[in-house]
Amino acid sequence: MGKFVIGILLIIFFIEITSAEESDNYPEYIIGVNQNLIPDLTPTESSLALKLIDKDFGEFAKLRVSHINYDDLAKMRKDFNNGRFDFIILPSIEIIKNFEKEQLGEALTLSSRGQFLDLLLVISRNNEGIHDFSDLKNRKISIPDNDELTDIYLKTLVYRSGGTDNCFFSKIDKFPTSQRLILQLFFKQTDAIVIFQSQLQLALEMNPVIAEKIKVVDKYEAVPAAMGYFSQNVDKSLQEYIISSLLKFQRTVRGRQLLLLFKTDEYRRANWTHLEPLIKLYNEYKLLKKNTDSRRGCPAEL
Repeated sequence: MGKFVIGILLIIFFIEITSAEESDNYPEYIIGVNQNLIPDLTPTESSLALKLIDKDFGEFAKLRVSHINYDDLAKMRKDFNNGRFDFIILPSIEIIKNFEKEQLGEALTLSSRGQFLDLLLVISRNNEGIHDFSDLKNRKISIPDNDELTDIYLKTLVYRSGGTDNCFFSKIDKFPTSQRLILQLFFKQTDAIVIFQSQLQLALEMNPVIAEKIKVVDKYEAVPAAMGYFSQNVDKSLQEYIISSLLKFQRTVRGRQLLLLFKTDEYRRANWTHLEPLIKLYNEYKLLKKNTDSRRGCPAEL
């Protein structure tokens, strides 16, 4: 019996060594990511999701998958340009601010509740005299923390209304998750919030009574919240193999767990054209900011 057990252990040991030797010959696939820049995910959630990609997707696709965490976006951009990693995950606004179309290869994005391109919404409560964005002047608003797209969108609306930075709202609060934002609005701790429609839909499914108490004040359409891009230097056939493998992996048990961690329904192919509406918004923001920066201080009320 003892010899039998030893034999089984030797077989398992041999299989593990053989598997390790095989994996050494797999193509390498390195992901660059700033975990704090993945929308609506805590660092713990994003860390778990990335470990699942490294291990389970690597085994599924027969790749040596790893990731590099970055706190410094400038260093992340430099390493990407120098070929230190193959695939970059960032909010879409950071993609258009820091990279040119010619630097990027194939892309992936997330679909949440069937929505590939999301809507960014300004939401207030009903029956409080807020009919459009200008009615939010001198009121309190709450927005996501560490979300530059929301910040740019909100400032663009302020500039369109003739306001300046730090002079339009009585206060701007920031919170780490969409759930916290909705609670702030529902319990009258703020006058308005900025939130993605997919995040709002999830809250409404969990608590339908919220829908009776809120209204949309403004919206910006066709926003891919986050995107992943290959470096243009990665071989085209490898890009296609990885994307095709991930689209298959998401239908497996472990793949569905990864979708849950990323709070999404599925991964989808994307391309630069999906960023064009956002590029238009960003260009408008820069132009309005330039014109507004010439004004100093807060204008006196008439």
